[in-house]
Amino acid sequence: MGVLTVAMLLCFVSVAAAAGCPSLSEVRTEVFHSPALKFRPGDVQNKNFDVQPPVAGRFATRNFDAELVFENGEPVPLSEVYLHHWVLVEFGVREAEATSSLAESVTTDVYHHNMAMGVAGGNRVIGQSWAKGGETRHTNSTIPAPYGLEGNHISAEYHPRWLLNVHGIDTRGTAHPMACTECRCDLFSGGKRPSISEDYTGGLKCCVDESRCLLRDDFDGDNKDLERVMYLKYTWSYVLYDECVVPLVSMGVDVTDQGSGGNVEYTVEGSCNAADAHKPECVDVRESTFVSTYTGKLVYSVSHLHAYSLDSKLFAEDGRLLCQSAPIYGHGTAAGDERGYVVGIMHCGLDENMNVKKGEKLRYQVKYTKVDGPHTGVMGVMFVKVAEEGKIVTPVSSFRNRKIIS
Repeated sequence: MGVLTVAMLLCFVSVAAAAGCPSLSEVRTEVFHSPALKFRPGDVQNKNFDVQPPVAGRFATRNFDAELVFENGEPVPLSEVYLHHWVLVEFGVREAEATSSLAESVTTDVYHHNMAMGVAGGNRVIGQSWAKGGETRHTNSTIPAPYGLEGNHISAEYHPRWLLNVHGIDTRGTAHPMACTECRCDLFSGGKRPSISEDYTGGLKCCVDESRCLLRDDFDGDNKDLERVMYLKYTWSYVLYDECVVPLVSMGVDVTDQGSGGNVEYTVEGSCNAADAHKPECVDVRESTFVSTYTGKLVYSVSHLHAYSLDSKLFAEDGRLLCQSAPIYGHGTAAGDERGYVVGIMHCGLDENMNVKKGEKLRYQVKYTKVDGPHTGVMGVMFVKVAEEGKIVTPVSSFRNRKIIS
């Protein structure tokens, strides 16, 4: 391709964008804060909040990220308050629920299987959703132009409502900090715990809202001077919807789903010494298969994994590796680099070979180490964003997907 041709193409795109496609260049970013969250040492807060989207009309999200911060804006280290997860969900509700509070009617296990699979049940549907945990600071969530997750436009019969769920565990002064982050049942007391079976040894059902993790005998966790206020600071990047936005559809993958539904969380049984970490018997390998509900390009994929995770991979039916999403561990003490914690997860972006077909059987594999085990409440969930085949219909949108080189 000659230089003149390239110049003409760039000019065409520039003119088209200026004429009617600001979404190709005009990304807006706004910063919000959740209501205050109060923590004493050992405290668990798992709160739902009704929130407003950045604009009233139709838009497309390009990025959504969040982190816990103190009142002065400084980031909260995971080693002090573990951010188990935050979730933003757009619900479509019927007319009868249009003005009611979702925060009061949705249970705090909103992160569980239905949300991960993109269904709400009852008279509600889910539009777009975002979720992360302690990996939030170093996980790239940016969706490239012209793609985006459509907001405030589920369908004519549903009204858009937005819910934010925040789950944090204060581990200061606790007897077993990492076991607290794994929600080991024998360490937690208080709160409204649902009924659990005898073989349920740890997970979200035990580290419920207003519960508390066991403190050391020599630590005064009720000292008023140790109570702290913090907020979930969330940053929302979006564009106003126009003809050049290519809307994405979502697929949720749960490694515990064996065809009849999944639980999202599970226990890695057994224990190994660090010196034996790479022996096959010290690695827990889980796999699930699921059928793709769409034909199209995988634009963005990333897993949600906990501490002691080793790797996750998504394979096509023909064996192609569609995405490898591995954890990034911290090595220090500062917020964002906490030793032993997953501080980021590698994502997969748009690639020529990352295509799926409707009805295709995909395979998801997750690996955890048994070192320091057993590990309770671990997760292996992948969030996949697909540009559905046939949705790219406008000349400019199609044009923007091409590589322009001389």
